[in-house]
Amino acid sequence: MATSDIHALSASPVDLMIGGRAWKVSRLSILEVLGEFGKLVRERNLSDIVTACKGIADKAERQDMVKALMRDAPRGRELEDEARQTLDTVEGGVRLLWMALRRLQPELTLEQAVDLATQENATEVSVAIEFAMGGDLEEIQRKAKKEPVDPKK
Repeated sequence: MATSDIHALSASPVDLMIGGRAWKVSRLSILEVLGEFGKLVRERNLSDIVTACKGIADKAERQDMVKALMRDAPRGRELEDEARQTLDTVEGGVRLLWMALRRLQPELTLEQAVDLATQENATEVSVAIEFAMGGDLEEIQRKAKKEPVDPKK
C-alpha cells in the first residue's frame, strides 16, 4: 500500500511547505466544508439584510422588511448551492486553506491564510487544498511538478 493510500485511509495530516514554512495540513470532510460555507453564506445574507434595512426609519416598516427578506433567504438546497458556488472563488480557496491548516495550527487566523495565499505560493496552496479535499498527495505533487503520470499506478 502506498504512503498516500495510508494517509487517505487514516485521514492523517501531512506536512507541506507553504511560503517557506512547514504546515500540518488536515483532510476536510464534505460536511465540514458545506457547514463552514453555509455559515458564511448565511452571515453574508444577514449582513445584506441589515444593510438593506438601515435606511428605513419606521420601526414597523423595518421589521416587516426584515421578515420579508428573512423569508426569502436561501435554505436547504438553495443554501447548499450558494455554498458550493462560494467554494469556487478565490475567497473560497483561501477559506479551505485556512480550514485545513487551523485544526493543527489553531493560532492561524483567516487573515494570515489570506497572506499565505499569494501568487508566489499558488502551487503550494493548490497542493494543500487538493490534499485537504481528499486528493492523493503523490498524484497532486506529481501534477504540480508536471511530471508524467505512470499509467501502471
